[in-house]
Amino acid sequence: MNFLNFLILDIFLLILLILLIIIIVLSKLPDSLTLVEYKKREIIDVVFLFLSQFVFLIFYIFYIRPFFSASVRGGIIIDIVFLSLTDLLIPLMLVLIRNNWKLKDFGITTNLRSWPLALFVIFSYTFFGIISYYLFFQRELELLYLLLLLYTNAFLEEFLFRSIIQTKLEKGIGQKKSIVFGGLLFGLSHIPVDIYYLHHRLDIVCVILLFIQQLFHGWIFSIIYMKTRNLFPVVFCHYLANWLGPIILLFL
Repeated sequence: MNFLNFLILDIFLLILLILLIIIIVLSKLPDSLTLVEYKKREIIDVVFLFLSQFVFLIFYIFYIRPFFSASVRGGIIIDIVFLSLTDLLIPLMLVLIRNNWKLKDFGITTNLRSWPLALFVIFSYTFFGIISYYLFFQRELELLYLLLLLYTNAFLEEFLFRSIIQTKLEKGIGQKKSIVFGGLLFGLSHIPVDIYYLHHRLDIVCVILLFIQQLFHGWIFSIIYMKTRNLFPVVFCHYLANWLGPIILLFL
């Protein structure tokens, strides 16, 4: 694949990231969540959740998923089971047992702190998805598969990294550091996938540019979540970034 295509997307995301940083500087973030008394416990939880997801993902990509790659339905089922376990059930049990969180603590709410920002980033990621569609070959997917990807790819990842990991980081180290480290962990979590791409499809330059792209996504999504205090705009942007191309193909 042409590394210039990856570079174009990286530049687009860098510009968007800079614009969002400027917005933070010129405006202000919502009131910070109260720092907890046992800050180290929050950091330990974050490290545990990240490492467990990272190790499970390596095992899944290289040792489980290949057995189901020939069957679309089988692949969908194993994706739902595996990712629901690592990104939803384990983190959910942790915070419900240890922290007694309520629904709003996960950012699952009808309240949205910044509608202008939400609309701006959704428009931006629609444009990003269109650019990606024209730069890369993207295969057509069935409507049912695209709907399931909204859950397995967009919602579950954002639930883990924004609703839980970023929230715990904010309670342990503060708002701005939680954006930096939350976005960084999101980027690092894609290393197993990048290694898979390096082994099967892409050259090292493209993989490096892809990793930079994932880092930028992580920081951008962290800012969006912090400004809106709502999970749904982030999920929508994540979904548009990954799957707008196949959606366009489906309805053309």
